[in-house]
Amino acid sequence: METASVVAKPGVELKRCPFRQGDKPEAPERGAMATTLGVSAAMSASPDALEAMLLKKIDQYLDTYVFENAMFLAERLVAHNRTEENIYLLATCYYRAGHASRAIAVLEKTRRAANRYLLAICCFQQRRWAEAESALLGVENAHLSDPATRENIPNGAAGHYLMGRICRQANRRQQAIECFVKSLEMDPFLWAAYDELCELGADVEAEKFFGDSTYFTEDARGHDEFLNQNEDLDNNNNNNSHFISHQHHPAFGNETPVIGPAFTPQPPPERSEPSDFVTPGSAPRQSVHTTPIQSTYRTPGSATSAEVLKKPRVMPAGAPVNPRTRKALRRPLIENDDKHRRNARLSFSSAISEETTPVAPSSKSPIDSPFTPVATRLFHTKDSPEQPHESSTKSVAVDTYAHQSITGQHELLRLLSSFGVIMNHMSAFKCQEALELLERLPQSQLTSGWAQHQIGRAYFEMADYNQAHEVFRAMHREEPHRMAGLDLYSTTLWHLKKEVELSYLAQQVTDFDRLSPEAWCVAGNCFSLQKEHDTALAFFQRAIQLNPAFTYAYTLSGHEYVANEDFEKAINCYRHAIRTDARHYNAWYGLGTIYYRQEKFEFAEYHFKRALEINPRSSLLHCFLGMVLHSLRKYDEALHVLAIAGELQPLNPQARFQRANVLITMHRLDEALGELKIVRNFAPRESSVHFMMGKVAKKLGRLDEAMRRPSTKSMSQTWMKTIGFNPATLLLRLTALVFEAWCRTRQLLEELNEFAKAPAALTALFTPPYDDQWLAVILRLLELHTPTASLPLTAFVNDDTARGSPSLRSDMVLLAMGKSVLLFATSIYDEELALAIWEGLVHLYERHPTFDLLRQVLDNAHDSHGLSPLHYAVEADMDEFVGCVLSYFSQRSELLERAREVLRRITTQDVVLPVSKAQIQGKNIASGGCTLLHFAAKRGKLQLAEQLVAAPWSMDVAQPNWDGHSALMVAALAGHTETQQLLQRATSEPSPRPEDLPALTAERDERAKVRYTASLNASEAMSKPLVFTSIWETSECVQVLATLEAVTSTRGWDKQRHASYPTTDIPCYCVVPIDAWVRGTIRARLFPQIQRHYGIPTTQQLTFRELFYVKYEARAGERAELPLHCDGSVLSFNILLNPKDEFEGGGTFFEATSTTVHLTQGNAAVHSGKVRHAGAPVVRGKRLILVGFLDIIDRVFDDAILR
Repeated sequence: METASVVAKPGVELKRCPFRQGDKPEAPERGAMATTLGVSAAMSASPDALEAMLLKKIDQYLDTYVFENAMFLAERLVAHNRTEENIYLLATCYYRAGHASRAIAVLEKTRRAANRYLLAICCFQQRRWAEAESALLGVENAHLSDPATRENIPNGAAGHYLMGRICRQANRRQQAIECFVKSLEMDPFLWAAYDELCELGADVEAEKFFGDSTYFTEDARGHDEFLNQNEDLDNNNNNNSHFISHQHHPAFGNETPVIGPAFTPQPPPERSEPSDFVTPGSAPRQSVHTTPIQSTYRTPGSATSAEVLKKPRVMPAGAPVNPRTRKALRRPLIENDDKHRRNARLSFSSAISEETTPVAPSSKSPIDSPFTPVATRLFHTKDSPEQPHESSTKSVAVDTYAHQSITGQHELLRLLSSFGVIMNHMSAFKCQEALELLERLPQSQLTSGWAQHQIGRAYFEMADYNQAHEVFRAMHREEPHRMAGLDLYSTTLWHLKKEVELSYLAQQVTDFDRLSPEAWCVAGNCFSLQKEHDTALAFFQRAIQLNPAFTYAYTLSGHEYVANEDFEKAINCYRHAIRTDARHYNAWYGLGTIYYRQEKFEFAEYHFKRALEINPRSSLLHCFLGMVLHSLRKYDEALHVLAIAGELQPLNPQARFQRANVLITMHRLDEALGELKIVRNFAPRESSVHFMMGKVAKKLGRLDEAMRRPSTKSMSQTWMKTIGFNPATLLLRLTALVFEAWCRTRQLLEELNEFAKAPAALTALFTPPYDDQWLAVILRLLELHTPTASLPLTAFVNDDTARGSPSLRSDMVLLAMGKSVLLFATSIYDEELALAIWEGLVHLYERHPTFDLLRQVLDNAHDSHGLSPLHYAVEADMDEFVGCVLSYFSQRSELLERAREVLRRITTQDVVLPVSKAQIQGKNIASGGCTLLHFAAKRGKLQLAEQLVAAPWSMDVAQPNWDGHSALMVAALAGHTETQQLLQRATSEPSPRPEDLPALTAERDERAKVRYTASLNASEAMSKPLVFTSIWETSECVQVLATLEAVTSTRGWDKQRHASYPTTDIPCYCVVPIDAWVRGTIRARLFPQIQRHYGIPTTQQLTFRELFYVKYEARAGERAELPLHCDGSVLSFNILLNPKDEFEGGGTFFEATSTTVHLTQGNAAVHSGKVRHAGAPVVRGKRLILVGFLDIIDRVFDDAILR
């Protein structure tokens, strides 16, 4: 939207006509100035009665916003008398009704200055920049650089302002700056031009345009001279003077003049008291008392002008104001325009510039109102009954008005000067300086939405999101109609992870103004926080559709594409943002991060430096640039940049951490260790810092320091505060050693269940020394990860298990992300981490032989494919790890026999994808029944295969997998000739002929297809759902719900984890306090019942494929049901967590039986994962359940089975 100024020829004045850009005919309802077009001045020298009546009625209907009727009558007027003045009036009707294209069509062949200006406004709205420029210049193929051409720009300051905006859209920055500067020199009240200069990063000072010297430098003129010059205005010759002689219609002079260069008041002998608006360092301004100023508008005194003066056109008091104002002072009579929603005033210009100020309705006389137009207050006709005839009375009235006007302008300039300095600081990202100036504003201005927006923006740029949140919230509370700033407000909530508040804000603003791009940015940020990136992108694209020049929406879209790993589209979005606003440093930063991730370090360096040119005070940008320079081996420059980052934000440990990385690379280890110690003080819970400190100390030969465990004092305080324990009470029941272990364990429980933190946490945990404190932490974790089945949930949550020293049981397993730690390390192909964990577990076993070391590397109970950590290691080519494990077992007689038996029994499950799909995706066909020797043969591991077939392992080469293929056949099909020859020597089985291999491969694939198709059908025994009662007691369900609510209140729910059939859920391992207890009780209470009922043999066991909590809620924006689907697992179950009376509907619907199973609290429904089922809709309340997907694998690690 925008409000544009309109040019009038001398003698023809338009009365308060806001020209709105936009595609909605409802423009006046959203902030358009309630003003009317003074049309009577458009009549010809010999008006007829019809034309006069048409002009009057058009004026009336424009004034009352009946645009359809105004357009119809204007068309009749043009048909009756086709003059440029009447065409201009018709175009005005079209434009105000939202039909810019029609206005362009009728204005294209006209040449009047007013027509050209309106044509330029319409073309600008239609994004036809070249045509808009030609219209303003008035000459085809004219160049703005020609001084003579610039003289043709109509409407003075407003015309140059519009030309500046055109140049900015055409990426002609310097010419845009020149135009904006020119417009401010002509009219310093045109704040929008100064705002544009700040957006362009121009080096301008507010005092240059808003200071006293601009207007108050010469002696004031006398009263008589003022009146004489006011009369002479009608006879001045200028670009439009040839129209004057033909105009005899009254002017609707509702404009406020500005002091022209010829009328500068004389300063009084005394200075006024200092104002709150004076910027630091400026001299106190002088109050002014002088004779009345000149009127810059022509007001011919025709016979009909008295009627006009008796009934001035005013703006209704309740007229709406468009809330989408950005960075400009909010005025009740100013509307928004372009992407930044800057102000554009309606004014006319001839020899000097003016500013139109529509007035508010009042019962007072025109002279009594401070907003009464100059023409109304100063010039009266002979027909006016209130016309005073005494010259002295007239002189007093004029003097009084002039004094008030000059004083008002004086104060307004001081206000704009203060705001100008603030905006100058903000555009240079000098946020602290801007905040200091904002705090000096008067309370009335400080509490305004504009000021609160700038304060919030300053805190936002300083990354102080808590302060920004408070300010933005106050801004929205005080001005709920304000749209500007909501994009930053929502991004602040995104950073603070305030999902509930962000959701409420999104619903509120989209309901209030669905045509505001800021509203859709809020909605996009809301869905982005919920990890629904595709939905967020749709909303950001809607914001762009509403305003193609809304830069921030492009950048936010780029962020979402980065989250989706779609870097090509992200780059396009960032580049589009830069094309829209070259000073949008966020887009330069976004491009830099993408190139850094792609290891295109030269490109990354360029883009980060461009971002820093715009915002040199960003610690984050300096950090990233330092990291890039480090990668480019520009170490000295990297250190310098990171030092600046630390100075800019002393409390940011990231800068020092990256600086330590650079120092380590430069072998300046002592300095690096010093930096890391400082980082440790800032972030004592970051395991990666302690790990790096240990590595540096080891390189320095300080082994004692390298092996020292990290201090947990501050960590202990944090955890005590978190769980509400009294330190004195806690220390009474715990020894100091157990207390330290307890604190460290609480931290690890969180980190081991976050994928991004788990590797670093495990690395730090399994870094020597393996002292008593380390042992206490390990024992504590084992007890928490593998609790006894009889342990009450209340005792587990309240941490009563910490009494005394825990004992080791053979079933204990250390977990990360719900898997054993070695399974986790090998499944992410991290051999170094696997070796570190293995070394620590060996130390634990040698110190406590009751610890089952064999279970840690050969147990397959935590993998739905039936693989152990050792099998993953072979698949991932982790030869060193596999060699260490097998070598250690072969040397320990107490472990060897048992390890050999288990190793022979572990086989894989069958294919989990159709063979055709696996081939398309480039995945190997994972046949079932494969032993570790099959894996070695498939990967061509010659040394491993030789080790496995020899003593002491002596694995059977002829043992077939589910395809009927031995390890020898697998090696032949994989093309590993040397491995095939080795296995051939260990068996009497003949090798396949080379010409038979294609047929054997096709046969294998066909068998896999058949097995996969059969796996899609549920067995008859599992086709009907079962209900098992009292899996959890009511009190246990209540405790689970309380813990779940506490976790989701900070972390939130996921809504896009399952792509095909998304649910509102959260993985069980994310609910750290009760994860192990939940898994343990289900294994102990539910699994035995399932095995007995379905007749699962004791040689097989159930394992979790996935375990997660699900929420169904009958509320707008939430999921209340789930469509028909299959899970893909062998079995599925769900346990109802909350009472049935808290919701209506719900349950699990089964298509085959057309029945819906309803549970009571604590009961479980179990069914085949292959049958089609659905989550029945919840029609009231909220239904919470625990859902599990189960697979059946061979039980290979059980002493009873082995015996």
